[in-house]
Amino acid sequence: MVRYLHAIIRQALQQSVKEGLLPRNVADATSPPTIQNKQMRPLTEDELLTFFETAKDERLFPAFVLAATTGLRRGELCGLCWDCVDLTQGVLVVQRQLLVLKDGLTLEETTKSKSGRRTIALTDDAIRELKRHKARQAKEKLAMGEAYQNNGLVFCKEDGTFFDPVQLTRLFQQYLKKAGLPRVRLHDLRHTHASLLLKRGIHAKIVQERLGHSSITMTLDLYSHITPGLDQAAAASLNGLMKEKSPAEAQGE
Repeated sequence: MVRYLHAIIRQALQQSVKEGLLPRNVADATSPPTIQNKQMRPLTEDELLTFFETAKDERLFPAFVLAATTGLRRGELCGLCWDCVDLTQGVLVVQRQLLVLKDGLTLEETTKSKSGRRTIALTDDAIRELKRHKARQAKEKLAMGEAYQNNGLVFCKEDGTFFDPVQLTRLFQQYLKKAGLPRVRLHDLRHTHASLLLKRGIHAKIVQERLGHSSITMTLDLYSHITPGLDQAAAASLNGLMKEKSPAEAQGE
């Protein structure tokens, strides 16, 4: 939260500098505290596949697939509506989130920040699971009849009402236990998504945009534990660049 507020204040001050209201941006001289990664526990690729195999027949399995393959926050998952999902083009738009308030659940039209409102490409697996989920949801709607509350939500209860993000976390951990996997947070599927992309050599800027981080610095700080391995891979990719020439090649010069 501190880093988020720092970014907002810095952006506001920068605009004031551009408009000539301030001589300089004093926020440039400050640095927000480093993000603590102690609680972060992304699943390994093998663990993720084990989880998928265990939970594949569950009603909200597609929500967990989407979390792992897009990096959506749980509030964004529970606030996702079908009008923001294009299964033909294979993309979704994040523009709503479901908030847990003292007086209940509420759907907010705007996300945490401008960067939070984003378009994310879907994997083939995610598209397949969403199509299956949409077909199942149509049957639920038909079975409920007039009692169904059509809020346009992708992930909701059988009667169309909001699905509590906290309950989604409980389901996730229930399936983890069933699979014999470590107990982690649902938010760690978001970290799993980022970790898998970075380990595959995907540029941090793309990861930042998919996660909706306000800056690439935030992404790099958050996943700095992955950087050493990427640095070694970068060096290995240049091995052999200056191969010793064979005698025949040397004579040909």
